[in-house]
Amino acid sequence: GYTAFQGDYVETDLTTTGDDTYCEDFVHCWFFGLWGAFMNNNQFFTHDVTILDIWNTARAHAIGRFLFDTLFYIIFGVLVLNIVFGIMIDAFADIRDRNREIEEDIHNRCYICNFDRDTLDRDGQGFERHVSEDHNMWHYVYFLVHLMNTPDTDYFGPESHIASKVLGDSRDWSFAPTNR
Repeated sequence: GYTAFQGDYVETDLTTTGDDTYCEDFVHCWFFGLWGAFMNNNQFFTHDVTILDIWNTARAHAIGRFLFDTLFYIIFGVLVLNIVFGIMIDAFADIRDRNREIEEDIHNRCYICNFDRDTLDRDGQGFERHVSEDHNMWHYVYFLVHLMNTPDTDYFGPESHIASKVLGDSRDWSFAPTNR
């Protein structure tokens, strides 16, 4: 755009440098082109000469400038922004899907033994009873808090064994009935 329409890139009220062009090089033209397209409602690099004046005096130049501005707007104003928005929407959809999977696990899997609702309903006495009575996760939490707050000398045999595994350096959770 800068090489073909260099005369169109003239100063209006963006700068007060005294220079009458926006574009000293490609980077300046790129910056002012993006600024004009996104911040100035695509009405950039306008001056006292109207599009009708350009059309009447230099029709080929006006057609070229129209095509250039339209392609610029389509490429950057539509395609690039839609790509960015598409990436953001896709990221939010992934987060929503992950949250839905977590919610399904919370409501359909035992937190302690990792058996699913169907297996426990079919082979056991029901998922709800299993989760609330057999493997109530809060009982395990209370037990671990009890182990952390009880002195080592006050442990019973099973408490001592589990505390040495869970609270020790190995962090061994093999006492939990995972998949059992």
